[in-house]
Amino acid sequence: MQRLHHYFRYFFLSLLTHVCTLHASSPSCEASCYIEIDEGPGYTHKHLELGGLAPGRISTDKEWNFSLSGSFIYWNIMQENMAIASLLQPGDPVLALTVYQEMSFHPGFKVTATSNVTPYDWIGKAEYTRLHGTTTTQTAPPQGGVMVVNSGFTSPEAAYADAAFVTSDFEVALDVVDLILARPSYYGHRLIITPAAGGKLGFLDQRLRTKTKLIASPTEEVPVQYDTDTWFLGPKLGIDIEWILGYGLKSLSSFSAALLYQKQKLRADFYDISNVNDNLLDLERNFLFFHPNFQMAMGISWGAYSSRYAFHGSLFALYEIDYYLAQNASRAATLENFYANGLNPTSSGHLGDLLFHGLKAGFQCDF
Repeated sequence: MQRLHHYFRYFFLSLLTHVCTLHASSPSCEASCYIEIDEGPGYTHKHLELGGLAPGRISTDKEWNFSLSGSFIYWNIMQENMAIASLLQPGDPVLALTVYQEMSFHPGFKVTATSNVTPYDWIGKAEYTRLHGTTTTQTAPPQGGVMVVNSGFTSPEAAYADAAFVTSDFEVALDVVDLILARPSYYGHRLIITPAAGGKLGFLDQRLRTKTKLIASPTEEVPVQYDTDTWFLGPKLGIDIEWILGYGLKSLSSFSAALLYQKQKLRADFYDISNVNDNLLDLERNFLFFHPNFQMAMGISWGAYSSRYAFHGSLFALYEIDYYLAQNASRAATLENFYANGLNPTSSGHLGDLLFHGLKAGFQCDF
């Protein structure tokens, strides 16, 4: 009986698929075919044949095969080698502390456009990401203790001298465009695996400004400013994994890696204690290198059709990580490193990695 029931179910689904395929042009049949065949709202594959039982297929009455999404991002900006000052607090034993530049969360946004580009389920996607943010850190020596500002965060003449106060502003501006071509390669009853390949290009600019008051001259501030302008370009490979949970819900995961060619221009302006009228640029260097970038995202989405199948909408929320290797040129490019140690301007051995991570939440509309 069980085998007979299986054959009967298979025959019924095959017959239903065949009838819907023959009469898909009929408006009265079109909506019913979508309802019967779709196993729940999903994300991709609007170009599949009507009889295809891919679990993530989305079909609207317009069949424009196009989707647009906008998302709010709230990411933390973290960079290595941002130790501003060293503190010594009296006691037994003496306590040594290190003060780092404050890292905090900043708002931004992403805009994504997706479309079928061939009749064979190839999907093209373009995504723009923008995140700009500034953090400020103020540090003073502990009661009865001393503080020195590390090299790279003040002028060479003021580095490691007793300081009464230091203020630092760290500004980051990230603008990135990802261009992706993908095609689903595996359909399970609830699982869809989609490899992707494409390119990544963008701009990553940093600015570090500090003001130091020395014990020897408490009324005088010693300012320093580093500007780092970077553009990058490179190939990108990735994979998307979707798991259909039912009732319009599904889990989303994506992993990607890119190899970026980067051109980084660094400019530094140091305050000359012996010549307050010195406005010349003290340091200018260009870095040329290849470095990888890694991205990861995990989250969940919920989607549903409009009442007349005019469009399909999805709400989503994900945790994302965007990791760039060796971006902290300002910390390495001190006069001490470049001139005393003869650092090669193309070397990145002293650079620190830059990490963005946090929430992405938004809405996607499929037509």
